[in-house]
Amino acid sequence: MSPAFTIWGCAAKAHVGLIEEAKVDFTRTLKNIAADWHGQQAATDESMARWLLHVFPIAIRQDWERLAAGLAAAGASVEGIEFGVW
Repeated sequence: MSPAFTIWGCAAKAHVGLIEEAKVDFTRTLKNIAADWHGQQAATDESMARWLLHVFPIAIRQDWERLAAGLAAAGASVEGIEFGVW
């Protein structure tokens, strides 16, 4: 299973106030992704966050923004990442 699927749990934990647990989980997720990164850009926190926010086909902006907010609370670098723009 792709480690990308773990972002849903990270975001959910952040949204219910389990911020520290969400941060630990998100850090682990980034390490797992970086270990098998094949992107054209280097595996930075920013490039991985951009990939994570676009890997799933989310059609509704509000849903995407809720995911992005949860990941930001979990420690993701989401500044400058836009909905639907890879």
